[in-house]
Amino acid sequence: MPNALRFLFSGNDLQKVVLNSIQVEDIVAGAPAGSPPIASMRLNFRQSDPGPLQIRPLFPGTMRFLVDPAAPGAIPDPATGSFTEADYPGWKTLGRLLIILSDQTAGEIAGMAPMLPVKPNRIWYGPVRLPPGFLFETLTAGLKKAPIPASGGRTIRTSNADWRKFAIAEFLAGRYTPLLVTSANAAQDDRVRFVMPTVEVPNSGDIQLDVTTALAQKPQDALDSEFENPAPPVGQEEPTHPRNGLIPAREVYRRLRPGFVAEPAATALMNAILFDWPEGPLFWPIQFTRTSEATNNCSVHFPRQTVHMLAGPGDSQDQTLPAHGFVYFRQAPPPTGQPAPPAPILQVSLTGNMKWLPGGGTSWRSPGQTAGVAIDFGAIGTPHVSLRLPMSEAMFSDTSRPAPRGARCAYLSMRRTVRALIDNRIAGGRLNFGVNTTSAVTRGIIRRAFQGTPASVNAVAANAPNPAGDPNVLALTLEPMWRAFFPDPAPQQPIPGAPANPTVLDEGEMVYRLWQSIAIAFQSNQTSRNFSDAHIGRGAPGAMVAANLAAFHVDPVRNVGDSDNAYFDRVAGSMLAGLQPGALLQFWNLNSDFEDLKNRSVPGGANPQIASYGHSPVFVDYVLDVTGNVIGITILDQFGESTSAVAGPAGNRRIQWDGDDQQIWIAANWSE
Repeated sequence: MPNALRFLFSGNDLQKVVLNSIQVEDIVAGAPAGSPPIASMRLNFRQSDPGPLQIRPLFPGTMRFLVDPAAPGAIPDPATGSFTEADYPGWKTLGRLLIILSDQTAGEIAGMAPMLPVKPNRIWYGPVRLPPGFLFETLTAGLKKAPIPASGGRTIRTSNADWRKFAIAEFLAGRYTPLLVTSANAAQDDRVRFVMPTVEVPNSGDIQLDVTTALAQKPQDALDSEFENPAPPVGQEEPTHPRNGLIPAREVYRRLRPGFVAEPAATALMNAILFDWPEGPLFWPIQFTRTSEATNNCSVHFPRQTVHMLAGPGDSQDQTLPAHGFVYFRQAPPPTGQPAPPAPILQVSLTGNMKWLPGGGTSWRSPGQTAGVAIDFGAIGTPHVSLRLPMSEAMFSDTSRPAPRGARCAYLSMRRTVRALIDNRIAGGRLNFGVNTTSAVTRGIIRRAFQGTPASVNAVAANAPNPAGDPNVLALTLEPMWRAFFPDPAPQQPIPGAPANPTVLDEGEMVYRLWQSIAIAFQSNQTSRNFSDAHIGRGAPGAMVAANLAAFHVDPVRNVGDSDNAYFDRVAGSMLAGLQPGALLQFWNLNSDFEDLKNRSVPGGANPQIASYGHSPVFVDYVLDVTGNVIGITILDQFGESTSAVAGPAGNRRIQWDGDDQQIWIAANWSE
């Protein structure tokens, strides 16, 4: 877009600045109290001319004034106040300026800085002073006028005789946000033809100006409202709000410099501020995504993580992970006269609730980790780290609670788990957020990951498979997903009497049969070696333990001499503490069925059938009485959410389901 980008000061202001007084500071973690946000650029300089420099916003957009509440003066009242230049000294005119780029202009500017992986759409300048010429000329007569919302539901239209008063008062209060526009004709650029806010010149003459840049966008894995209620509380207009993903301001100006409107008189001033490596620092980007591939991400979970970048003893940088997922490691320039150091090698780790691993390729098949990732910038362009939510949280990213009823518990718990794995490891939260519609972008991410595997994106897109469909048919559509995640041959167990050519299943096929408790697979001489005794009969918990994604929390073993009551009471008691949300459960109505499954001795020959029934719900939470005692568990199954109560006195407790006592419970908490 012609004339869209402009340098901080005009060429005409060059004569006002003492060039050798300019100092540029990049704000990093550990900056003193009162510093601007991390990634800001702080300029310190002196002027040789008393007239303060006017600030030229980097790009056009809506302009908002954020008043300094500690500044002397008051906000005038348009209903009672006088609005003449004689009244100006009594107003609050010191604060910060926020420019918000329009989406359309952002798209046009994006191609101007291919070396800047994330482009800003918000920029803050401060402290700034609003001079009389800005308030009485630019704001009220120069910029395009717009209706002004006022208190009491009123709208002050541009034809109103008091519009000028309201424009000044509401702008000073931060509620009127006029539009700065540019044009192919430089003479029509509002930032050039009108008086702009100026730097604040203190009595000492030492000018300080902070510049902060950020990208604000909607998240792809949750509602925009989930960015709200940050701690400590902060408004969306502040750069520290989680929605505003910060970008190093000096790097923004340096990378966008080729797109600035040419102004030869400003070259010396630009050189004094934007000097490049090795005179100035380097900013090395690292991309964090929730997706398995490196693609555009914006996540509500990122600002809750802190990235630690360690380059060596005493050389570390910490930064809150911006919502857009890019963190920059600042490499300091060498001392004057010293050779430039090599590209840094970092150990990168995070604190927060997420795990991580190097992204790309088939990283989606591997579990997340908490060990540092080594990054060698000399060998990698832009490193990519893939982040994972705990599966205990990912299991509920799909907030729907379908309740189709019927005999489909194992199908529904498997469906929820498969979709959570794909959502968390591949799609970056985009599959289960707005489950009924899967975008073309999300389909493409999943399709590329599954290429060359038996899995298909259509099996899970648009809320597939149908939770109310035939479980015997639709459960089978999930088996290829397991096979895609776990393609290696299942470890063969040392069971006597192996046939000449046993069937070797892959681990995905093993997981599916364990989950479904398919007794014939455990008992057939042809396939029995694919299953460990430690996992058989444990349903979904056993399947995920076999896949190294979970650990047993409850895996009943009868003690020698245990009575039925003592054994079943102990099983029930072990379920009443320590379970995490999303834990996978399996119960058997009869202990004898559990024992027959474990012993691979379910009667029925080629069609083995247990005597009673089992069930495969997902743990949600504990149910407490008024004194804090656990009196039941909330589970999720084909009936939606329901409570399984604890029945019976101590020594004879049972956890019920559908009003019946259940003898055996198995549970596994997620390890990822």
